[in-house]
Amino acid sequence: LEKAGDNPEANVLVITGAGKAFSAGTDLKEVSKLMPGSGVKLQQLMHDTITTARYLPKPVICAVRGYCIGGAVELMIGCDMVVASETASFCMKEMEIGIPNVIEAALLVATIGALRAKEFCYTADWWDAQKAEKVGLVNEVVADAQLETRVREVAVKMASKDALALAVQKDIINKWLTTDLE
Repeated sequence: LEKAGDNPEANVLVITGAGKAFSAGTDLKEVSKLMPGSGVKLQQLMHDTITTARYLPKPVICAVRGYCIGGAVELMIGCDMVVASETASFCMKEMEIGIPNVIEAALLVATIGALRAKEFCYTADWWDAQKAEKVGLVNEVVADAQLETRVREVAVKMASKDALALAVQKDIINKWLTTDLE
């Protein structure tokens, strides 16, 4: 992200998974086996990555196909726009093994509201792409075969805008999230 952010030829970034899934997130069973302190390092790395995406002075589009679980959801909502395929499914599985969502799940409240964030985190239920779009977790759902085409259309449209204006607008919106109305 930092390398692409510094590249003057990259006006818009797209984050997507390889293969049939965006990301299954962190293997939570493996987290419980980590040496003391290594879990903190993992959380810090994930926080730093998501924060970089949030504050990069370029739009970051997330293209989601298949599973998007836990930390992957947090990365997704750290992006500026999310286009999901109709096969996408979303879940915060941490509660299944007794771990609260701690990294960037706070962004869920601003994204989908407190009640939906509580539902999503407390129940660890799977949400399909249609529900995710309905509650505002994703911007748009498209047919699986159209995901790359639609993301490219959105990226080209964004890239056609003034880069400085986009960077300033992104900064302003990020400040709206942390500043009261007064």
